[in-house]
Amino acid sequence: MLVCVVGNFGDKSILTDGQGIKTLELYNSLVKTYGQKEVSKVNLHSKNRIVLAFQLLANVIRCKNIIVLVSKNGRKTVIPLLVAYNRIFHKKIFHSLIGSTTHQTLEENPKLIECYNRLAGNWSETNTEKRLLEELGLTNVTVVKNFKNLRVLKTDELIYITNEPFPLCTFSRVEELKGIPNIVRAVNKVNELCGRTVCTLDIYGKVMERYEDDFEKLMPEFGENIQYKGIVDFDKSVETLKNYYMVVFPTRYYTEGIPGTLLDSFAAGVPVLSAEWESCYDIMNEHVGVTYTFNDDDALVNTLLYVLRNSSEINKMKKECLLEVSKYSSEEIIKTIGTYLEG
Repeated sequence: MLVCVVGNFGDKSILTDGQGIKTLELYNSLVKTYGQKEVSKVNLHSKNRIVLAFQLLANVIRCKNIIVLVSKNGRKTVIPLLVAYNRIFHKKIFHSLIGSTTHQTLEENPKLIECYNRLAGNWSETNTEKRLLEELGLTNVTVVKNFKNLRVLKTDELIYITNEPFPLCTFSRVEELKGIPNIVRAVNKVNELCGRTVCTLDIYGKVMERYEDDFEKLMPEFGENIQYKGIVDFDKSVETLKNYYMVVFPTRYYTEGIPGTLLDSFAAGVPVLSAEWESCYDIMNEHVGVTYTFNDDDALVNTLLYVLRNSSEINKMKKECLLEVSKYSSEEIIKTIGTYLEG
């Protein structure tokens, strides 16, 4: 068998987190390219560690390649276990990074650096994370971009919005560190400053359990101009987002990688209003959106006022968004991955 994908495939419910969606997208694309008989998977969502250990061992034995996608805990447990198995079986193990926090894990656990250097490769989503990892001593880091299997709109399907109120939305997990309370208050502030409803806000995504109480307390601030719209299947994102003026990405996670939200937005031809997280300019530029100073609510309000007053400039970005997302097509990224698997 050619390859096993190790990651969190979730349970049977709708996948809404970036880690799960990236893992499933990679697995499905590999199956499409090489066939089901050449691709297996290990779902780390399982709670039984003994079963997981045996599943990992079985796949190291039978597969030529392993691609592992893990978050913080998995970086400290799953990868060292795979490296230990590989001292005997000598297969190619690749670590496909989730987001841009791996350097933090290695800073906190420097003994892992030698372990990670024993991998066939660490695939970073961004050049920023690659540089940070190399500064820590990793010698096998390459950039393999995040991707999503999306239907990209054609230019004649683009929807140009030129009149108030301008519809905005967020499209991420619903939690404090995704900037949800900040954009709610910014939209209310902008409408108050203008003395009329110049924009509306729809909030999409799963409300994280730890944020449910706070979100319920926030909802009285919504008024008539802000709505929570629930969860959208990840394969229906483009059809949902194409009707918006801009997608807002007010993240307070400084170590975001290449967020799938931005790929969804670009595929729908919708520019992004984004906070400047650490790797922001690995994907954002002046042709596909507008940025504001990270963790600065006044900057968010001022930038929101700017984009609402300059609709002609924002609408010119729509075709550029379609061009930008082509750099993250599954076909191109899987070709790159294939060179590592077949080499």
